Amino acid sequence: MKNKKVTKVVLSVLTSMSMLSSYSAMVFAENTNQGTTSQVAHEHDLVKLNRNNDLIINGGFDNNGASWNVAGKHVTGTFGNDNGNYYGKLPSDSNDSAVYQTVSFKKNTDYVVKAKVKISNVKGQVFLAVKNNNLGAGLKDNNGNTIEKTISSSEDKAGQYQDVEFTFNSGDNTSGSVAFIKWTGTNGNQDIINEEVWVDDVSVKAKNEATEDDNYEMVWADDFNKTQLDTSKWDYELGSIRGVEQEHYVNDPENVYVKDGQLVLQVTNRDKEDQYKNPRGDRQVIYNSGSIRTHGKQEFLYGRIEMKAKLPKGKGAFPAFWTLGSDFTLDGRISSEQGAPWPVCGEIDIMEMIGAADGDAGGNSNRKVYQTLHAGSAADVDNSTSVSTYTLPEGIFNDDYHIFGVNWSKNKLEFYVDDKIVGSFDYGDNEEYKRCFNRPQYIQLNLATGGNWAGDAGNDLAGQKYEVDYVYYGQNAQQKADSEEYYKNAIKISGEHDVTMTEGEMPNLLEGVTSDQDSILDYSIDNEYSFKTKGGLTSVDLVCSGKNDKQSLKKLRPGKYNLYYTARSSTDSTKPATRRTVILTVLPNGKQDLIELDRELIKNGSFEDGDNPSTGYQISSRTSWNVTNAQFTKYPGCANEGDWCGFLPENSGNANIYQYVNLKKNTKYKLKAKVQLTEVGQTMFVNLKKNAQNLVNSNEVTVKCTEENKGQYQDVELNIDTGNEESIFGNANTANLTVCFMKWTESTSDATYRGKVFVDDVSLTEVRNEDDNYNLVWADEFNETELDKNNWGYELGHIRGLEQQHYTNSKDNVYLEDGNLVIKATNRKTEDQYEVTQGDTTRKVIYDSGSVRTHGKQEFLYGRIEMKAKLPKGQAVFPAFWTLGSDFHLDGNIAQGIGWPDSGEIDIMELIGNGTAGGVNGNRQVYQTLHYGTNGEDDGKYAGHGTCYTLPSGIFNDDYHVFGINWSKGKIEWYVDDQIVRTVDYSDDQRALECIDRPQYIEFNLALGGAWPGAAGENLAGTKYEVDYVRYARNEQQQKDADTFYANAYKINGEKDVTMTEGETPDLLAGITSDKESIVDYSINDEPMFTNVGGNTHVSLLCTGKNDTESLKSLKPGSYNLYYTAYKEGDTVSARTRRQVSLTVEERTFEKDLAKSQLELNGAIGSTLETIKLPDGWEFVDPKEKISEEYQEVDVIYPAIGGKVGKAIINGYEKAVIVSGENTKLEYNESKPLEITINVSARNIQKVLVDEKEIDTKYYTIENISRAVNGNSKVVLTNEYLKTLSSGEHKVEIQTTAGNVDTIFTVVKSNSGKDDNENPNPGTGKDDNEKPNPGTGSDDNQKPNTGTENKDSQTNVDNKKNESVEGVSNTNKKTTKNAQTTTQKSTKTGDQAPVEIFIGCCLVSFIAIIALKKKKALK
Repeated sequence: MKNKKVTKVVLSVLTSMSMLSSYSAMVFAENTNQGTTSQVAHEHDLVKLNRNNDLIINGGFDNNGASWNVAGKHVTGTFGNDNGNYYGKLPSDSNDSAVYQTVSFKKNTDYVVKAKVKISNVKGQVFLAVKNNNLGAGLKDNNGNTIEKTISSSEDKAGQYQDVEFTFNSGDNTSGSVAFIKWTGTNGNQDIINEEVWVDDVSVKAKNEATEDDNYEMVWADDFNKTQLDTSKWDYELGSIRGVEQEHYVNDPENVYVKDGQLVLQVTNRDKEDQYKNPRGDRQVIYNSGSIRTHGKQEFLYGRIEMKAKLPKGKGAFPAFWTLGSDFTLDGRISSEQGAPWPVCGEIDIMEMIGAADGDAGGNSNRKVYQTLHAGSAADVDNSTSVSTYTLPEGIFNDDYHIFGVNWSKNKLEFYVDDKIVGSFDYGDNEEYKRCFNRPQYIQLNLATGGNWAGDAGNDLAGQKYEVDYVYYGQNAQQKADSEEYYKNAIKISGEHDVTMTEGEMPNLLEGVTSDQDSILDYSIDNEYSFKTKGGLTSVDLVCSGKNDKQSLKKLRPGKYNLYYTARSSTDSTKPATRRTVILTVLPNGKQDLIELDRELIKNGSFEDGDNPSTGYQISSRTSWNVTNAQFTKYPGCANEGDWCGFLPENSGNANIYQYVNLKKNTKYKLKAKVQLTEVGQTMFVNLKKNAQNLVNSNEVTVKCTEENKGQYQDVELNIDTGNEESIFGNANTANLTVCFMKWTESTSDATYRGKVFVDDVSLTEVRNEDDNYNLVWADEFNETELDKNNWGYELGHIRGLEQQHYTNSKDNVYLEDGNLVIKATNRKTEDQYEVTQGDTTRKVIYDSGSVRTHGKQEFLYGRIEMKAKLPKGQAVFPAFWTLGSDFHLDGNIAQGIGWPDSGEIDIMELIGNGTAGGVNGNRQVYQTLHYGTNGEDDGKYAGHGTCYTLPSGIFNDDYHVFGINWSKGKIEWYVDDQIVRTVDYSDDQRALECIDRPQYIEFNLALGGAWPGAAGENLAGTKYEVDYVRYARNEQQQKDADTFYANAYKINGEKDVTMTEGETPDLLAGITSDKESIVDYSINDEPMFTNVGGNTHVSLLCTGKNDTESLKSLKPGSYNLYYTAYKEGDTVSARTRRQVSLTVEERTFEKDLAKSQLELNGAIGSTLETIKLPDGWEFVDPKEKISEEYQEVDVIYPAIGGKVGKAIINGYEKAVIVSGENTKLEYNESKPLEITINVSARNIQKVLVDEKEIDTKYYTIENISRAVNGNSKVVLTNEYLKTLSSGEHKVEIQTTAGNVDTIFTVVKSNSGKDDNENPNPGTGKDDNEKPNPGTGSDDNQKPNTGTENKDSQTNVDNKKNESVEGVSNTNKKTTKNAQTTTQKSTKTGDQAPVEIFIGCCLVSFIAIIALKKKKALK
């Protein structure tokens, strides 16, 4: 019996394997067969429709008459059921009731109507008729006869169902209502009025119609088996789109994702700060959701479009599966001239459901779906048709997956749910519908919440899911032929492809793209790929409307865009347009050019700026100009260019037009102008004066009028050398001088007196040796998704004075968006607000904001530093763009740093919003300041406190502006846009050179309020400082000066990121070197672990350097900034060199330390824990605790780190004892080794000593007898070794991890008569004390120890010293009682063979037995 049972088990296993192989072959074959019928991969087939060629849907009136309609003026028809059997019913006391269903016909086709009809009384009757859709008129057949039949009752038929059959011809009709009508006059036949009529089992079939082609070839499919949405098939609809729905469509993976072979559209709560009122109504948009479509990826025309899905539920849940015309203008994302509006594009609603909170609410239900068509001939004029509805017989659509589809043929649509056709519509006689629906469509899936139809969304829809298993599209032969015929005649676009352009360009995007049929080809561009979920009512926008919108194309920022090509008929506006979608990529301007500076020193040199005269052509003032006895004129023909020019009038001997300019001493300038004189012999002067009176350094030129140039503008140039006259410049480097155009004569009759002078196009520039060719050194265009941590770090907490912001590293305050760095103010949580005090003033910190800097990442010395930004506005907003010395101590966060203002500060741009300080010019003035001084005082003579530039019109929040400095050794020029607004030459100020001419780092910050700006406004949350780019470039001289500085600066080498363990005090200067007798030290702060929660949080200096080992030792696990600084002791002037790396402190754990130490936690059972060595620094909580079991978990502690605790697994063992081999007596002439068996496994034996001397491992072997934790092993001293010992007693000691054991063994002489001192190896002539040769001098009968006999069992003692007890993992994890570890490669005597091999052998044996038995039976 046992053998039979085993045989059954074996056969069962083999049978299962055979079935598995057969199943695999079947699956493979199935996939192969699918591939032969369709080239499109798909997991399922389209559902087989249960059509039976019946035009009537639900002829049995199931589901309370679904798909049927009722009518009646006084009493309508109705539906009923008896024990679940549904029927249509025409009630008593009615004279005009009906039940009917609208169906589609083919023209001139014979149809047969069958039904069962029961009439309650003998004389009753009912009409079976085919009427128009609203039963208003009867339809005619092909002979012009009314399609109608009277069904009468009788004695034998009354109260019984009778079979009714009626054949008719459809004539010219393509649709009609098959109706059962009870009718008589109001006071008519009382038998009819009083009767009841029951109708059931209705069908309408074509008399001789062939079966419709149900062989569909799969054309396109998505089974959603990828890890994410396939964007080669699907695109997103984004933002708030339709009606007063309460969702915001987003492309977040939380709302649209693929999981477990399903597409999931999920509703989530929209963040409170991002909710908004729907712009088309009063409802609040409170949810995020998903909507995807195939627009631009795949279009569809005729065929089966089918989805399998599980629908959401709940009040206002509004899932839909639908199509729209491929040339739809996407709700404004495509120019209105380049496509069809809704509903001209056509809309096929394959499935819409309006969820309800519970059950059915006003027709809205979680178990009812709608099928609707929307069409029209003009925008927003909807001639819709409700084709059908379907209500699930049991349960709701959220209970399980259901199939929803449309079978779309030319001029006809059939809708189905699961395999049931629920609605059919033939639009062959409707020209508008043919235009709208015989055109390509794209598929859309969306999950709306609430709306005009759905009503208010419930407040519990978050988490509702629309789960789609697949979407398929297949065609039968006729549908394929009809679609091919359409495309044969459709407009075609050729040559479209993805396009790449560079920011600022205006390429011809139609180049190489063509269309046929004399169509009009154009394009639109939208910014879908820049869409942001957060920010209220975010949207996708049309950003370029076509080939004539070149300026919009030029303004496109770097990024990715949709480029839609549309070709439309030039002659037929009703013909569908053809659409193709590609990707447009806009690259950043590779040149990353700096703005070209306008170095013109004369303002308004064309005289065009200024007020106009109230009357006439002349006026005595123009912007920036002054006059003496002169004017300005716009008389026609006087100006060289434009309308205005300067005018020195006739009959005047002293007239002057002049302008003040700030010029430097000992500097050359070139003055240019256009001058016209009107009298031959006339002269005038162009010169440089002090206060328009005293000539400066003879800078003057005389202009004369000749016959040749009379009445003509001539070019005038004056080469100016300012000199250094004390009377002009005093002790300053610059002076305000006047550029003058004057006529002077003492005569009252000469040509100069009589003549006129016209002056225009005046220009004054410095003759510079500086190179305007700048090479880009570094830039950040902010085109990534996150701030580049290789360039930027954060300033955090509350830093300066009475400012009312707390700087954070939150992405709410510092983030990248649309190619911008955005620093944004937000309200600080009330519980985290706190007060700051300076002097007698106290203010509350009520905002969070951002401040980023390149400290420790990038530093800058000489060159142009430039940014482009849009500045914030508001009361006391305080944005800044500035630099500080790279060796600054970061407000106390670096011990080896330089303080402020000794480190130098260059304020490239500061703005004060309107308020106390900003005043009327708030938001339109920016300041340029230097901060430096002596003894820690900000008292530098070139500081320029209050120096500012005022925007001529508007404010700096209106648009982006450029702010920068051109920094050369000893000189800085500030500029706004292309205008140089301040120049400082500080080459004569030693303190300025020391503080400013040193490497600097860049900082951007948005402060709010402060000692200077005043109190911040209360409505600044949301204020943004938006930076487009920051760039840094040098010319050749700036590069040379920087190279010279760095050649002489302190250098640090060898710095790198460091990792240490909690509680350690590593030498963080190991491998770090510096030069020039400088010293290097370090500081550590906790910026990377900053937290914004908890009031006045901040970054702290945690370790002040190499002598602060206790602070280093106390660092908690985490990430830190480690700053190395090189400097010379006592030197507080020279720039210090700074390098920043990351310091990672790993948490100290007992497990890690144990692994590093390679210690084994082995102890003898009965002894105390203190006998076991732990890794350095760790102690047993209770060292006196006794080891009581083989595996024991105990507590350990690391006192140096605040009592850090851990768990240790102790491997207990019995103390080592000798099992056999004690007190052995050995004869010299015996070839017998010394064998001692102990209760310790081989791997735990450490040493063997004889007479207290360790012997070489080649003189003994160790064999495992048992592999248990305390398994036995045999120590064998070789005979060769024993022969080297003198006769007498010897002590052998075996040291193990379980303790040491020893015994005495005795070596005695043999009876051969040899003396004790005689050589024990006769014939060798060797002395007893000579070193033996073990393995060669042994007895012939004794097998020599060649080193191979016990290769696997022999244990090398030296290699075993650090191994764990046999069978115990050295990772200190508790194992099973019989666990074992071995390095042997083959099974030796005493080993335990693997169970698997044993079972395998048994299995093979059983199979063999079975085979033999069968063979015998056959014999």
